[in-house]
Amino acid sequence: MFVGADRTISVNDSLVFLGGNVEIDRTDLKATSDSAFLDSGREFGQLVRRAVVKGTGKESFTLDSRIIDLFSKDRALQRVVAKDSAHAVSKDMDLASDTIHLDVVSSRIERARAWGPRRAVAVSPERRITADSLDVRMPRKQVREV
Repeated sequence: MFVGADRTISVNDSLVFLGGNVEIDRTDLKATSDSAFLDSGREFGQLVRRAVVKGTGKESFTLDSRIIDLFSKDRALQRVVAKDSAHAVSKDMDLASDTIHLDVVSSRIERARAWGPRRAVAVSPERRITADSLDVRMPRKQVREV
């Protein structure tokens, strides 16, 4: 994993605070933001201001928001939560809402949830859905339940 920024503060080799032009490059994702916090012990990261995460696995996706939380297990991305003006784009879906929660399995988005004061909008090749909140299940890239 590569981590770069204008300013870096490391505490006990497991906590890293990053400021200014943050770049994170892993095998399964690339991320940029203005600031970030990484906790390798908890496998948690938070990107703040102009946060963008690009999944680079089998099925790529792009997520941008003001704040993005990243949760991993055994160094594999499991969950991504974008807060405040979130927008996710993949080959199969374009999703916009205040908050977007993505569940990732084997580098693929398996479930997407969206909610907040603004209405959630999901656009796929087959349909457009606008609602107060959305919960889209798409195992093996097939939308199964909305």
